Amino acid sequence: MRVSTVALGALALAAPLASAKAHSRRGFSVERRDHPSGADLYEMAKRQLPATSKNGMPYPEAGANPPPESSLPKEWIDRYNEKKAAGLIPNIPPSLYSEGTGVTGYPPGTDLKAACSWTLSKCDTGDLWLAPENSVAITFDDGPTPQSPDLIKYLNDNNQRATHFLIGSAAVWNADIMDQYVKADPPMHLGVHTWSHSIQTSKTDMEILGDLGWTSQIIYDLTGKVPMYFRPPEGDVDARVRAIAKEVFGLQTVMWNKDADDWCLRQGTGTAQMDVCTTGVGKDQDSVVKEMESWAKATSKKGFISLEHETTDQAINAFKKYHKALKDNNWNVMSVPDLQGLPYYQNQWNLTTKVEDVKSILPTRKAIDIVNSDAARGSPQAPDVSAFADLDGSGHASAGKSSSSSSSSSAKSSAASGSGSSSGSTSSQSASSSKQSQTSTSGAAQSGALLSTAGLASVAAVVALFL
Repeated sequence: MRVSTVALGALALAAPLASAKAHSRRGFSVERRDHPSGADLYEMAKRQLPATSKNGMPYPEAGANPPPESSLPKEWIDRYNEKKAAGLIPNIPPSLYSEGTGVTGYPPGTDLKAACSWTLSKCDTGDLWLAPENSVAITFDDGPTPQSPDLIKYLNDNNQRATHFLIGSAAVWNADIMDQYVKADPPMHLGVHTWSHSIQTSKTDMEILGDLGWTSQIIYDLTGKVPMYFRPPEGDVDARVRAIAKEVFGLQTVMWNKDADDWCLRQGTGTAQMDVCTTGVGKDQDSVVKEMESWAKATSKKGFISLEHETTDQAINAFKKYHKALKDNNWNVMSVPDLQGLPYYQNQWNLTTKVEDVKSILPTRKAIDIVNSDAARGSPQAPDVSAFADLDGSGHASAGKSSSSSSSSSAKSSAASGSGSSSGSTSSQSASSSKQSQTSTSGAAQSGALLSTAGLASVAAVVALFL
């Protein structure tokens, strides 16, 4: 990271530097030999993608560092400058984060209320992090990994929709599994988890631009779909990061309010050698399952978004038991956009409707605004999605409808069923989704020029992404 432990320690002596111990820092410097899937991850480094993105620029090197400014397309920078000049991206300084201590803070004099940091104060302005009554969104971070195919099969076999927040660098190493997300029936719902899986509030604006933009770009290149949802690594986000995500790329920030620390679980057996893992909920698979099942068995039916990881067999096995408990206790289990009847992608209403042909990942519609993230779908408090009324399957007659009528019509065409069905999801549409997904661009299957294989140093750096 840019700020050393020593520098942070010196700054900590100067009031009023606000700081907080991260709730679960996740092994950013682990050695390959210590990783449960080290051998598999090393093999992943041998896989290659087309050298040139659909935006005409070479893909940045995969690894633990954000893509450099030199890798950014001019149109991304131009849009950023436009939004910055309009006052839509706040002047909040990068946070100061130390990998060694897990401490995040801001320089003295920073307006912490304006910064609205989730890490420091759980400030959630504009985030989607709650859920309507009796509804649960299941979300997976850190894919694709060698364990993802098992998860994809389970979700398909159980007709269950979920949201997968993907690491851009992981897609470079695992292009074939990207194809499995696309070719599932229906396809998996994919979101952005940055290119480098690093603390976003500590980055410069251009680094954030690269982390978000290149992850959106590789998902678009391999699926034909432009992501609409973003989850920051470690949940570390502030007003500046949110604004860049939303104003430049149209990305809605998604958090969570249930976390069983399943990221602690290792492949096969064991847990991470970190205090939060060896003594906390994530100390073993049974403890993780017990915590997750307690959410499902709660007498309260207050909705929630749960955080899962598709990183190890233990984590995925824990999810399977949790999922059964959710269904046994009659929760409506779904993907993130199903919670409030929102579009799945910026150019696709849901997983079975036509994908709008676009030439860029930059948005052409006004981004949605989350005010009440637990508002019932179809209610006046649900987000206004009328800007997406022209997408096939949206159920809207025109783009000029009000928030309540837009949400209401969306609700009619989208049943929040226990299987997490989205708008217009019928058996006939599901049967046709395989054919539609085949028409989506699959860059992994259409490789041309090849991206040069990353060096061993990059391999070692990216291994930590999968914890």
